[in-house]
Amino acid sequence: MASDAGFALRKTREKRHVAGFTTNEQAQLRGCVAHRIVGLFIRRLRMRRPGVLVRRLKNSDLRDGHSRTALRIFYRKNAVVRPFAVLAVIAMSAAAVAAGEGPKPSRTETPLRTDLLTRSDRLTEDAAALYKQAHYADAEPLLREALAIREKASGPDDPDVAASLNDLAGLYRELGRYGDAEPLYRRALAIKEKLLGQHNPALASSLNNLAAVLSTEGRYNDAEPLFRRALDLRKQAAAEDDPDVAKILNNLAQLYRLKGMPAEAERFAVRALEILQKTSGPDHPDVAAGMNSLAQVYAAQGKEANAEPLYLRSLELREKAFGTDHPVVAISLNNLGELYRAQHRYSEAEPLCWRALAIRERALGADHPDVAASLHDLAALYAAQGRDSEAEPLYRRSLVIREQVLGADHPELASTLRSLALLYSAEGREDKAEPLYFRALAIREKAFGSDHPRAIESLNDLAFSLEIQGRYQEAEPLLRRVVAAVEHELGYDSPELAPSLNNLAVSLSHQERYSEAESIYRQVLALTEAAHGPDHPDVAKVLTNLAVLSRAQGRNYIAEPLYRRALLIREKALGLNHVDVATSLANLAALKAAQGTYAEAEHLYRRASKIRETGRSTPSMP
Repeated sequence: MASDAGFALRKTREKRHVAGFTTNEQAQLRGCVAHRIVGLFIRRLRMRRPGVLVRRLKNSDLRDGHSRTALRIFYRKNAVVRPFAVLAVIAMSAAAVAAGEGPKPSRTETPLRTDLLTRSDRLTEDAAALYKQAHYADAEPLLREALAIREKASGPDDPDVAASLNDLAGLYRELGRYGDAEPLYRRALAIKEKLLGQHNPALASSLNNLAAVLSTEGRYNDAEPLFRRALDLRKQAAAEDDPDVAKILNNLAQLYRLKGMPAEAERFAVRALEILQKTSGPDHPDVAAGMNSLAQVYAAQGKEANAEPLYLRSLELREKAFGTDHPVVAISLNNLGELYRAQHRYSEAEPLCWRALAIRERALGADHPDVAASLHDLAALYAAQGRDSEAEPLYRRSLVIREQVLGADHPELASTLRSLALLYSAEGREDKAEPLYFRALAIREKAFGSDHPRAIESLNDLAFSLEIQGRYQEAEPLLRRVVAAVEHELGYDSPELAPSLNNLAVSLSHQERYSEAESIYRQVLALTEAAHGPDHPDVAKVLTNLAVLSRAQGRNYIAEPLYRRALLIREKALGLNHVDVATSLANLAALKAAQGTYAEAEHLYRRASKIRETGRSTPSMP
């Protein structure tokens, strides 16, 4: 399921719109950013745009001696703007007194340096306009040039350089070039830490952005402490309902969703949306992102009724804000299509998934990770409908992109490996499925740990594949690991333990270890009856398995009442013409034939055949 690629404390400001470094964030770079503000102040005044800088001066702690000196020089040379210069000097001097700082050596603001920085600003603004239109590839050379200019004009450790590094890294993240983005984010953070120390709230945005790209790379354990540190620092400088606090909360919510921690994910996502709705208004794009995030958390928990209205509203807001063909809109389209697939609303899901894929291919290129996500989800939609020949090439294309772009150990690659393996298993192609199951398991154990639910899911998949191939002794230790993990996580009396126990019992029965299998089947029966009551179709399944086990031991007198009870449950719960009723009738008929009661067996067979031939049955329950 597609997600917003981490709130980068960006995207929604109208002025500084390039990924990662907004006007708000620049204002957070207190103290040492002052010389940058003054330099820009000078350049804007020469461009006859003093008002922009006055607003920025109000939002900064201008306490740097370089800036005060440079501004005084400019003040002497430009009497026409003297009132603005006076205001700035007062603001900086007051801040310096409050901070207990003395004057620092000045840095000469030469005409050449001013011209260079003016050009870098214009390049950045042009890139911002392209970024807003999702013309990411066109924006890249502008941001690279802006960075080179700032490094030449200001040196490698200047706040201007940190801003350009952050901008370029954010662009690379949008392009799916995570390996290029990470070192730039790290360098921007190092510059800030050098200038401001380890505990300044202005570090929050850089920490958040670096954590977001690590999370996108599947490095969840590396990302979490950075998100937490960003949240703590941001809260030091802002109120609890600050929008940037909300964005970090949202990123943490997505991290916990991906790690399989639904309670934590929901708590953070709910709080983030509350803040954004309060501070940004009901129609703001940030609110749309918050709604999308919470909807994803709800969908992951199976709360589909809660998720759908949030997805629909998010889509509406994003189309209004960005237009119908923006990659941000594709996120909402893809997620809504995934929700409809889970609800078996296939005809509604398919056009949404295709539209999302088309937008992403056009805006991001054919080899972008978001394109891989759309291909995967469209393949899953076809697989759910039994359209395997259409699903397989989509899975394969998604697999190639994810392996090339995300790397061989990324959790999203494991998801596609697993899905393609399940497709092969459904077609009886276990020779192709098994190695994919092994790879998916190895990736998930490395990424999440051997006891994580996703690793256990892959372990169960592999065991099932081995069982299908008749390799029951190889499957057994894997199944026992699954049972132990689920028991440890949920308790020995949890209904969620029943499927894992059932699979282990099946393996044991095939090895003719009947007494062990029967004991486990009876445990499954008790758990299922406790969870669903004695007349649930799942109870009928367990009764049927016990009956089959009894027949294998020649204990038909035990099997018959089990078969009859299973038949009664299915007739009552599913109706007389359900295919599962036909299965129970056929099982009982085979038993009666084995006992020599041929007339009754024939009657039962005829009933079963009639149900199957009429075509009035409904699909079997999973």
